Amino acid sequence: MARHRTAALVGNPNAGKSALFNALTGARQKIANYPGVTVERKAGRLVLPSGEPVELTDLPGSYGLTATSPDEEVTRKVILGEFPGEASPEVLVVVLDASNLEQHLVFALEVLELGKPTVIALNMLDLAERDGLTIDPAALESELGVPVVPTVAVRRKGLAQLAQAIAEAEARQPEPRHPHSFLPERRLARSSRKPPNTGCIRGSTGCSSTPGWVRRSCSRCCSSSFRRYSPERNLSPTRCNRFSAG
Repeated sequence: MARHRTAALVGNPNAGKSALFNALTGARQKIANYPGVTVERKAGRLVLPSGEPVELTDLPGSYGLTATSPDEEVTRKVILGEFPGEASPEVLVVVLDASNLEQHLVFALEVLELGKPTVIALNMLDLAERDGLTIDPAALESELGVPVVPTVAVRRKGLAQLAQAIAEAEARQPEPRHPHSFLPERRLARSSRKPPNTGCIRGSTGCSSTPGWVRRSCSRCCSSSFRRYSPERNLSPTRCNRFSAG
């Protein structure tokens, strides 16, 4: 029996992973528990545009590779190939909530540091647009050095493009990431007036920003999860280095 290629969806809880998994695999799913734990294992078959099947796993939601729960421990071990009887996925698909990008990028950056073939599914773009956010996927892709595919899982948007990106992920040559990734997003003014270049993405006063579509977060408005899981561990009292332009 031929061995199928493997891929896994990873990301924070409530990023829309399950909806994306269901959209990609349809009824071709198997649900069981991981051996020795009471954590659910969801696997299904994704058919690539070429017709090749891929075994796709929906890993439990996680905030980082430093596990603090059984679910996060399973996700960490599977990603790193440390779970007995479970091969490490050949391709990782990091699912991001576009409407909460600054928090969800924290785990994504940890995954990218592993150097594995990775694709970013920029999910829930409809909710981001509803909140007045415009995100530039091409700019985000340039910053992260991996493919970024816009998706809206519940409306089945971007599925073909995501499947194609998964198919090409292993053959893709890795691109260098910028030392400090920042958020290619901006909050649009409801009128045609250009938004001011002051204030962070949450609107806190006193935060520095970069002209144009880049906004930087400061320590007053970053989530606690950023402080905890930042690989650099060197946040200053006034600014988040991860999203600094320099």
